[in-house]
Amino acid sequence: MVDAMSYEYLLRRIYQVGRYGKENVDADIYRNLEDTEALYRMDLENIEKKQPRISVKKIDDLEYDYRVESRKIWSIITEAIRKGNSKYSYTFTKNEITTLENLLIEPTMITKEHIDNIIEIAQNIYIKHKIYPA
Repeated sequence: MVDAMSYEYLLRRIYQVGRYGKENVDADIYRNLEDTEALYRMDLENIEKKQPRISVKKIDDLEYDYRVESRKIWSIITEAIRKGNSKYSYTFTKNEITTLENLLIEPTMITKEHIDNIIEIAQNIYIKHKIYPA
């Protein structure tokens, strides 16, 4: 299961920094995505069930916020993977490099599930090669 700390650890593995060693290498950045996604999903569900809404924002605005946060995290993760590919290309197998490069292909719609999948796959490759956070 991917959570905010998985996000942080992956970036720390790639950049070899501590929590505050580089901009956006902080679990709180990912938690913003979790919060906006949860709010959007709960309000969408409440609308479908004709229940009271959680937010006073329009559902379109909540969806927009979720999409913005998704794109932001996707951008941070893909930039890190690109840097990691060049930094650790001598360590990874050709198949692993191909797998990591395939993660960089932008989907039609970026979702939290897609981002979580990227984090999980990349994290497993880094762990396999014993590349640990600083």
